Amino acid sequence: MHKSAYMLFALISNIFASSLSQEFSEVIGEYFEKNEKLRVLEYEIKALQSQAKAQAKWDSPKLSIGINSAEVPTPLNLSANQMQNIAISIGGNLDLNQKRQIQAQITFNTSRIKLLELKALKDQYILTLLTQSINAQKNEQLLSFTQEAIKNLDILIAALHSSSNFNPLQIHKLNLLKAKLTLKQNDISNQLQNAHIALSQASFEHHFSFSPPTPSSEDIAFVQSPQFLSQLLEDNYEAQIAILSTKNAQDSLKLAKKSYLGDIALNGSYMFREHYPDMFSLSFSLPLPIYGKEKQLVHAKNYTYLSNKSDITQVQNKLKHTAQSLLAQIANLEANYQLIDTIALPSNHKITSLYKHHSTSQNAAFFEFYNALNDEIDTEILRLETLASLHIAYWNLRALRGERD
Repeated sequence: MHKSAYMLFALISNIFASSLSQEFSEVIGEYFEKNEKLRVLEYEIKALQSQAKAQAKWDSPKLSIGINSAEVPTPLNLSANQMQNIAISIGGNLDLNQKRQIQAQITFNTSRIKLLELKALKDQYILTLLTQSINAQKNEQLLSFTQEAIKNLDILIAALHSSSNFNPLQIHKLNLLKAKLTLKQNDISNQLQNAHIALSQASFEHHFSFSPPTPSSEDIAFVQSPQFLSQLLEDNYEAQIAILSTKNAQDSLKLAKKSYLGDIALNGSYMFREHYPDMFSLSFSLPLPIYGKEKQLVHAKNYTYLSNKSDITQVQNKLKHTAQSLLAQIANLEANYQLIDTIALPSNHKITSLYKHHSTSQNAAFFEFYNALNDEIDTEILRLETLASLHIAYWNLRALRGERD
């Protein structure tokens, strides 16, 4: 991978980077290097940073040279009279109340907002890739499970055919279950193929094994802690953008108030004369805020500032609601998975094993076995789907947190 790809990847949120495999990191770095939307944002950030530095500077002074003459026929005859002179002038605008510094800070904060948008866009891509990989891994496990279940059904059907208590109804029942599993298998194969295509496209035809990072029980416990929720509300990119936007609105209000005292234009001239004493002049000018434009500008900026302050509260409330919804989802999925993995699935397996030995010799035992087998298959599928949903909810919550700019 090119050096620039590593530099791009270095900007990824630490929330993700510390948890991703080397192969995932390489794919992400390659994507960031080739993605034009990210490149445009980076150029905009650099342009804004340079613009902020330029805005902090005062305007360059103006130097002018001219000739004053009352003798139209001989304008260069400086000794003709006292009005003839050559003048050198220098002048410029003086920012006495630091308006340029405030404007530079506004532009710099805008570049920070763009940087946060860039980080959010990168984290969204990582989250999409993780979600696709988790679903692909789930479908691979489901495919392997259904293939094994169909293989076991074929063995059982063959055993029933050779049994002395052969019952066509039992064969039809098992064939029906096999058909349902085959339909499920075909659907999973199609989903898996689509996932391969989506991942290949997202990673620029990069082929890699589907091994997304698996959160541990400690990881899941951490995101459920009050400390994590507090950090989320502080570090979330959208919340940081809202705070910076409000800071910009506040600075714009300050700038509008300072516009009552505009830049003072100061100009000095020195006039060279021949046979007469030289002269000089000094002048300054400033705008007079007499038409009420500045007052209306202050009103407008004040309303914008109040609006942005309200946005902070709205964003924080939305984040809190989204985080609490994800936390409730994680808690529910975690409880369901524990129930399935420790009670439902082992119980299903024991019941299936118990009736399996008598399924070919006793009709009543066969139907109990058939129901238990159905339950075991459904429970295993539910276990894999619940685990995938739990991991996706976990990564969504981690992505919501962001990091400090």
